[in-house]
Amino acid sequence: MLAAAADLPYRYSDGDEQQQGNYYNEAPSRWDGALARKLSAYAVLAHLAAWQGNYPDAAIYSKFVMDNYQRGGNDFISTGHLTDANGFFYDKRTNQLFGFSFVWGHVDGSFTGHIEELTLAEPVVNKRIPDIYLPKDSIISIFNEGGDERFSLDTLGTPVSERYFTNYNGRYPIFSKIKCIMGGVSDPTFRFFSSAIVFTRLEDVALLRAEALAVLGERQGAIDMLNAIRTRRGLDPYNEDVNGDLLHSIFRERQRELMGEGHRWYDLVRYNRIRPNHPIIAPLLADNGHIWPIAQTLLAQNKQLTQNEYWK
Repeated sequence: MLAAAADLPYRYSDGDEQQQGNYYNEAPSRWDGALARKLSAYAVLAHLAAWQGNYPDAAIYSKFVMDNYQRGGNDFISTGHLTDANGFFYDKRTNQLFGFSFVWGHVDGSFTGHIEELTLAEPVVNKRIPDIYLPKDSIISIFNEGGDERFSLDTLGTPVSERYFTNYNGRYPIFSKIKCIMGGVSDPTFRFFSSAIVFTRLEDVALLRAEALAVLGERQGAIDMLNAIRTRRGLDPYNEDVNGDLLHSIFRERQRELMGEGHRWYDLVRYNRIRPNHPIIAPLLADNGHIWPIAQTLLAQNKQLTQNEYWK
């Protein structure tokens, strides 16, 4: 990946020294979010280093992204753009540092295989009950600060912002952060989805860098990265007396910001490697139970494979 990063441009068809001229005679908009770029490689490298517990490298790789994101045409995204039906998860976007788009205009999309199939229901789509949902007590324990643009309640318990959750006062709160229906429409009679599957974006890398700096003892740098997300989502800057332990607050912010994007389990593993005190996860990590089992069908097809020890 480092070798590839050296040859990849920051952006295609944009006068980059690594890729001069128009790539296949197409403008930058044709390739934005569609192809891996230099920052894609460094963002994934930061994740790999953090997963290995190599936080010095995670800090180096994430710093490269944070120092150079504007060269790639990237920027932090507003809460509205993050959650709009035709916003960040719709189509291919420059700010999708690494992802897989399902472009409606290219006849991509499907009835199944997208998160919307599991999470959406009335009033977003004409489905009575969602397959999965977050209970109200979990929602208010996670979004427990006033002014949060993603979701927050007033003093009477009435939602002030419902960008992440619709129908909060109904029986089933609907997780509606990601809701790309067909070509970005809001007509509930359709259930054909086209949201991108995004592995990483700038906000993710900023919080990953905050995590790395906190572990390495660079407290102020970690706070600055954490606040880069908090203040953009309507929250007050981090205050230890109010928000508690810094590392815990960083992972809490990752839970809020990246909800529904597939990060939570991996975040829990990393956090419990740093602080192994969870009664269920800590023993699981000690026995390598966090490594997925190999499918029985594959074991039957290939006798050279052996099942991971925990799952034998």
